[in-house]
Amino acid sequence: MPVTSTAWLSSLLGSAGLSVPDGRPLYAYRCSTERFEEARNALTGWRPQRDPGAGGRVFAVYAAEWWRRHYDGGPWAWQPLLDAIRCEAAFPELYEPLRNAWR
Repeated sequence: MPVTSTAWLSSLLGSAGLSVPDGRPLYAYRCSTERFEEARNALTGWRPQRDPGAGGRVFAVYAAEWWRRHYDGGPWAWQPLLDAIRCEAAFPELYEPLRNAWR
């Protein structure tokens, strides 16, 4: 059964001994490969306008980890990351959920 966004966030924080984020950079949570794949599965087909809360927060962490693992220089673009989770959102749709998630 796929993990929900809320359950994934709780699990990530719990593995760091936290119940709420502590302000560290998102990449510093260093997801295991299994946890990274769980996040990808939770986000597959994600629609920011339908799940801006927990989904937006999972997306922010996933994006930080995705870039840590996959970015090798060159032009920066959202599309490879969005393709990885089969998200058809345009960047303007991501702005508000991500702005809220980064708070």
